[in-house]
Amino acid sequence: MAIPSRVMGTGQSAASAINIVGDLNDTLTATGTTLATGLQLSAASNILTTVASSTGAVLPPAEKGAIVYVKNLGAQTLTVYPQSASGTINGGSAGAGVSVAAAAAQTFVARNTLDWVCNA
Repeated sequence: MAIPSRVMGTGQSAASAINIVGDLNDTLTATGTTLATGLQLSAASNILTTVASSTGAVLPPAEKGAIVYVKNLGAQTLTVYPQSASGTINGGSAGAGVSVAAAAAQTFVARNTLDWVCNA
């Protein structure tokens, strides 16, 4: 696993290191109850610290091979949706989300520009 300081130690800039290693958003609050209203995730690693009942988050645009980590530190189950109403997670219904229980995490891997897989 790459560590930003080690990447920068090779002469790379901080911005390059983030692009290589990935970024982190670590105090997120889930919002909305649908694909259209869920919190838009933008980092490679996402830690949601506040998750109310029925709230959700939306994965970033899928790019083949992209990996997005989602940790739910909230009190309720989090619903994670694909970016697009045409997208799927684990071959489920288009636009449908998957559940991430409180204190649980999921790693999502993009298969193509629409579809994700995870261990849910």
